[in-house]
This record gives sequence, structure tokens and C-alpha cells, in this order.
Amino acid sequence: MPLSIADRGAEVIERESVMRLLTRALEENTLSADDRAYLASTVARRTGLSQDEAEQRVDKAYADAGAAATKVRDAANKARKTVMLGAFLTAATMAIALAAACAAAAMGAADRDKRTDPYWMGAVRFW
Repeated sequence: MPLSIADRGAEVIERESVMRLLTRALEENTLSADDRAYLASTVARRTGLSQDEAEQRVDKAYADAGAAATKVRDAANKARKTVMLGAFLTAATMAIALAAACAAAAMGAADRDKRTDPYWMGAVRFW
């Protein structure tokens, strides 16, 4: 039987409150007894499970969400370290290129000051 608009609204509000509770619990790294009891009663009411089974389901869902959050945090840290290494290598490459450009400019200036003929592959003029 389809739900009425009021029932859908109540379902959405209930789902949002459950998500807020779980999100806050994951941020604080603890699920309070009151929140756990509320979540278990909600699960029991919506699924027809007993209170003990609902509490086990809530505990498992909270543990799974915590493991997923840890996995995401670890992946973000790995990505951050990889990006930092890439940025450092880019900066180091640019510093080496700067040094090479300065050395080439100094050699070119010395060559210009001596007014020597340019030799390239044995030819006096290469253009």
C-alpha cells in the first residue's frame, strides 16, 4: 500500500534525524546510550525486529560506518601525501630549470662579450 504524503514526510524527517545522529556519533567517535536506544527503537519499529536484534543491527551499522570513515580518512591522507610529493617534485624541477637557464644565460653573455663566432656542429653559421 502506498504511503500518504504525511507518512512520507514523517519518514523523511525520521530518516534525516537518524542520519544526523549517526553523523554526529561518527564525528564524536562515540554513540551515546540515548541515541543508541532511539536508533534501536526506530529500527525495531520499522523492521519488526525485537529490541535486542535491533540493538545488534544498530551496533553493527555504527561499527561498519566507523570502519568506512577510517578507510576514507586513510585514503585522504594517502592522497594528501601524494599531492604534496608531486608539488615538491614540481618545485624542485622548476628550481633546477631556473639554475640551468641562469647558467645558459651567463654562458651566452660571456660568449657575446668575447664576440666569438657561433659554432654549431662544426659550422661557423648554422642558420
